[in-house]
Amino acid sequence: MLEPKSIVERTSSQLNWFLAHGVTTVRTHVDTSSRHGNKLVEGLLELCRVYEGVVDVQIVGLPLDSLVRSNAEVEALCNALDAGVDVVGGIPHKEATREDGVEHVKTIVDLADSYDRPLDPHIDESDDSYSRFTGVLASEVEKRSLDTQVTASHLTAMHTYPNAYADKLRGLLARNDISVITNPTTNAELQGRRDDYPRRRGHTRVDELLEAGITVGIGQDNMVDKYHPYGDCDPLGEVLFLAHFGHLTSWYDVPTLWEMVIENNASILGLNSGLKPGNEGSFVLFDAPDSYNALRTRAPRRLVVREGRPVTRRELGTVYVRTNEQWESVDFAVSV
Repeated sequence: MLEPKSIVERTSSQLNWFLAHGVTTVRTHVDTSSRHGNKLVEGLLELCRVYEGVVDVQIVGLPLDSLVRSNAEVEALCNALDAGVDVVGGIPHKEATREDGVEHVKTIVDLADSYDRPLDPHIDESDDSYSRFTGVLASEVEKRSLDTQVTASHLTAMHTYPNAYADKLRGLLARNDISVITNPTTNAELQGRRDDYPRRRGHTRVDELLEAGITVGIGQDNMVDKYHPYGDCDPLGEVLFLAHFGHLTSWYDVPTLWEMVIENNASILGLNSGLKPGNEGSFVLFDAPDSYNALRTRAPRRLVVREGRPVTRRELGTVYVRTNEQWESVDFAVSV
């Protein structure tokens, strides 16, 4: 079992990588299963304290065990929320039956309502065209007039839905202002693995969701593990992957891709973006002449400023981040 101190040590390097790439707010997930007690939650809450004022870490409580077959798992998720976890998560498609999955959705919506927290479940992360819990989620939000930020993460099963059902779901999501997060590299790695040829691309219908006016953000999901061993915490890597994988490669798609990773992500995280009166004075300086070349070359971030204070700088090829009022160089190497 990982202890809180060990969790801080293991995760600090990745937060430094995020900082080096201009990211100052991260949403991450923690397994709230009762078998862990609350140690994993305690570790991430301590990480939040260590990086306070430099990187904001939003923690999603993610029950990896059934919420329907054990009251202990619901209690464990409630304990995590009581301890300070920011967002209610869930994985309804992992339940044994559709009926249990529907009950799972209702349970997490209940918790989001009673705790007044945002809702961001892993949902319909599957190749199964009959995995349709996002529609249940949207319907529950609508019936209850739930007044909180609701996000459907992954939604990869949508690539396999019949067009008529996918169109109905888009309308339901748009009507209830439910956002979607696609995780390009991990979705591509996991989905379609059991296909013979031709193989499905495995990510949700990004272009159709955007056309329907739905807020679609870009996440990274896993980082340096079996699902995404080549992760480096650079959002532009995910954007470039999506550009090719999602057929968003025209000149006209460049502003859309930037909007997804900046404005849309900020909206999902409850942040204000842009250098506008009333917003915080935060920005990233890219070593590129324009947004197209910044994306094409994954341009180095020369300077990252948060609320008027530099937190990352690059000098002669070395990246430095400022934590606890001290500058330290960033090591991007990992042991294999």
